[in-house]
This record gives sequence, structure tokens and C-alpha cells, in this order.
Amino acid sequence: MYSLCAHACRKGGVCGGGGSAPREATVGVFGLDGSGKSTLVSGLKNEARPDDVTLPGTCFKPHEFKLKRCTLKAFDIGGHVRPIWKSYYPNVHGVVFVVDGACRERSAEVKATWDEMTAHEYVQGKPILVVANKQDLEGAMTADELCELLGIGGGDGALAIRAVTCCATQDKMLKKTQMGEGMRWLLGSINLDMDELNKRVEKETAAANHVEKERRKKTRKATLLRKEAEKAAADLKAAEAAKASGGASASTVPATEVAVGGKTTAPADAADSAPTPSEAADARTSTAWATPTKDAPAEDKASGPPKERRRKKKGGKRRSNRIRPGSDDDESTQV
Repeated sequence: MYSLCAHACRKGGVCGGGGSAPREATVGVFGLDGSGKSTLVSGLKNEARPDDVTLPGTCFKPHEFKLKRCTLKAFDIGGHVRPIWKSYYPNVHGVVFVVDGACRERSAEVKATWDEMTAHEYVQGKPILVVANKQDLEGAMTADELCELLGIGGGDGALAIRAVTCCATQDKMLKKTQMGEGMRWLLGSINLDMDELNKRVEKETAAANHVEKERRKKTRKATLLRKEAEKAAADLKAAEAAKASGGASASTVPATEVAVGGKTTAPADAADSAPTPSEAADARTSTAWATPTKDAPAEDKASGPPKERRRKKKGGKRRSNRIRPGSDDDESTQV
């Protein structure tokens, strides 16, 4: 079953014509997540097509296979990484846009994605094959309905487009179905304008590489500046912490108390805390008077210096040289 776009293609309308396949070509396979892109490519390669052919999270899967004497390179781009699609537009000669025909509730998302892709300068003018996949499910849209949804019917000559339907999981010989015929049309359209497309791919790839190089350069520069700023901030924070820690240590460390002359002093530093020899001698004398030891019992301060006390213990009262009246030595009392 062909769509209105397929009939228009025969009449030389929006779809343009087809020719022989080129020797080599590169196409990009795009579409929303879950549309069946990887399963479709595996079918074109005559490979097994299990339901889990692509694991969730796969964003890019290159393929290379023969189709109508053409070595075809196909870039299978994940639908959940649409922001990076534009990185692959410069490298392709044509596009395959796959739609889950049974998921009508995502029609608005499909339309917005299509408009964004076809508006890109690296896509305009390149042939596009639109595929309404999953025809085995109930309520799947036809190729005509898909053309109406995407707004590609009529006389829009800016794009060479053809729409087909397929069931990637059940069509055993996908190359012999509408999908296979659509791929042969796509390769023929590429071959008709191969010289111009090759020039575009070379020019656009070089421009995209230059843009990417400048972007990475700016990213590295921004990363370097950010790291330098983070290092400067960390150094400043460490210096402030060290300063605060030093001030706190100076204010909290207790000064050593030194007794000098019976007084207690707190020197500013360790060098000033050492007393002079004379101060130390006075301190020992003062301490000896003030605090008795275990071996020497405490004595009354009023008993005088230690030397006088020793004299009192040994000789009792001191003898005086003075002559007392009435003594035998008193001459005044002798006759």
C-alpha cells in the first residue's frame, strides 16, 4: 500500500524521483524512543530482531551493510538524546525518520520533533524516508495519516520525502516490503544528487568540527578558570582559618606563673619567665620563711633569725660584760 506521498513521488512531486544506488552512502536513522529504529535496521541487515535488540540508554549505534550494491552506513541515534541529533546531521547524505504508528498519543511530540529536525540547515535539501512502524498493532496510522500529521503533503519542494509503512518485527524479508522499496528510493535519490551531497557533507562536517573544537576550547578554558577560582577561594579560606586559629591559641594558652620576691607574675613569653639569680635567691628565702618543710618544723617568726635561735638553744642567755652592782667584781662594794 502506497501513500499519497508515494504517488506524488511517481509524478515528480514533493518526493522527487529515484535512480540507481550509489557505491557508498551514509544515512541517519532518527525517531522518538520506542519507535523501533534499531529493530528496523537489524531487519534491513537480515539479522535477528529480538524485542530487546537495543538496551535502554543506548544513544548511538553504527551499522554498515550492503543494500542494492551500496555499502550503506547507518547511524542509529537514540530518541532520548535528541539534543545531540544535530551533531550527526552534517555527516549524512539522507535521513530515515521512524514513527511508532500505533502510539497516537505522542503525535504532538512527533510533529514537534519533525519540525525541529527538518528546519535544521544540515537537513534541508537532503532526501528523507518517513516510516510508520508497528503496523501489526491495532489502530496504527497509515502512511497517508502520517503525511497529514507531519504536514508533508502538497507542493513543498524544499524536501524530497517518501512515506511508507512496515512492521519491523514481523516482516521476515524487510527488503522485499515497502520498507525495502523505500530504502531503494532513498539510495536512488541520494545517487541522483551525489556530487552535490558529497560536497555538502564535506563542507558541513568541517564546519561542524570547527564549531565543536571551539566549543571544547571554551569549555576547557571555563573549566580552568573555575578551578583557579575554587583554588583561590580555598586558599583564602584556609588562610582565614589559620589566622583565626592562631589568635584563639594566643588568647587561650595560660601564662606560666613565676614567684619572684613573694609575688606571682605572668610573663609574656618563656624567655621573660625565668627569674634572675638574685630574684631566685630572694624567692627561696621568702619561701623558707613562709612555708616550713617536713624535716624542719615551723617556728615562730618573732624568735628572730635562725642564727640567733641557734645561739639561744646552745648557750641560753648571753653573758654580758657589764659588772652588776653587789657582785664580787664590784669594787665599789669592797672595803
